[in-house]
Amino acid sequence: MVDYIRRLALEGATGTSCGHRAAGPDAGAARHAVDAGRAPAGGAAHLFPTADRGERKESVLEILGRWQDLAAECMAFLRRDVVLSMVTIPERLALCQLDGVVEELGRYDLRISRLIVNNVVG
Repeated sequence: MVDYIRRLALEGATGTSCGHRAAGPDAGAARHAVDAGRAPAGGAAHLFPTADRGERKESVLEILGRWQDLAAECMAFLRRDVVLSMVTIPERLALCQLDGVVEELGRYDLRISRLIVNNVVG
């Protein structure tokens, strides 16, 4: 799914046709893909050439190499173009769990840009 959203963002697609206003590659593209039912049905079928489509069969290492390249492109997209927001509630357990989530995302060099705490009236 990240690859599909990444491709939509690269093509300049936004969610405007589904009533969402998006100024660039953001969650609007994701909503557009899901709302419009345009997410790729086969997931990653485009990564597996088949002989019945007239394509040569590939070795497992070639397929794994393409998967590795795609994963690197998707991670670069997530780091460069996606703004991550975390939403939580003002309860001790929920707040304690944030440390683990932020730490795990940090291992992949993904940063939380916004923390939203629901149910807080100021």
